[in-house]
Amino acid sequence: MGQPPEHDIAINSLRNLMARFLAECGPKHSFVGSDAFFAWVPHQPRVQISPDIYVLDHPPDPLPKRFETWQPGHHPPRFALEVVSDDWRKDYTEGPQKYAQLGALELVIFDPDCRRAPPSQHRVLFQVFRRMDDGLLVEVARGDGPVYLEQVGAWLVGTGGATVQARLALDELGDQLVPTAAEAEAAERLARQAAERELAELRAILAKRVG
Repeated sequence: MGQPPEHDIAINSLRNLMARFLAECGPKHSFVGSDAFFAWVPHQPRVQISPDIYVLDHPPDPLPKRFETWQPGHHPPRFALEVVSDDWRKDYTEGPQKYAQLGALELVIFDPDCRRAPPSQHRVLFQVFRRMDDGLLVEVARGDGPVYLEQVGAWLVGTGGATVQARLALDELGDQLVPTAAEAEAAERLARQAAERELAELRAILAKRVG
């Protein structure tokens, strides 16, 4: 099912954030992708699911059009995130079941429109499911967050108003947000400008002393 444009923007932004964060702080063999199909039942091609965001270890090269986990080198994602669609009940119930069967280690159900839903629906911003030692995928967190992503090594926080954006953070309070590429570039530019001003001031001081 298609997503509204703002959901696509949110997915792309979070995927890029996660890719930058794992490239700098995570295992070098991690790959962050989106919208690829994962199948786990041989001879039943329609039994599949397509995460909005996924993290995969040691992806095959080249990347296949569809991951078939019974094929050599095709593995289930260790992390997956699903953005809730208009059919929210289906996403809440069927999503965890399918990812449990697929073999994902951690799953987040992200409902950016939960604040606009009637209270009677009991929708929440984040649900986190994690695979236990016994192999079961169990819900370990539910609510407005922040929630810790064990397979990413960062916290997931909600920002914004009626439609929530998801951001990565380095701390549980969400004060230390992982910067976007634009934010990192702006911070570097400000730091460079400050250094240039400081250097100009030092040169001016030295020029007065020499003069």
